[in-house]
Amino acid sequence: YPHKCERPHPPQEGLHLFRYKRVDNQLYCFADETVPRYLTAALPLDYDTTAGADKFGNIFVARLPADVSAQ
Repeated sequence: YPHKCERPHPPQEGLHLFRYKRVDNQLYCFADETVPRYLTAALPLDYDTTAGADKFGNIFVARLPADVSAQ
């Protein structure tokens, strides 16, 4: 039978950032980047910035707006 390393997966729906609220014991999505991508890597650069890459060799940097970051 064929040996394949890859399985077909639908594209991820971008990045989603969550904040955990202990009082409610829940995660809340406070920001999302909804460009569909086949993500292969994501790395937080600082509190407001995340870098990522997709399977096509593209890299990107996503940064929170100042008003969202201040919340």
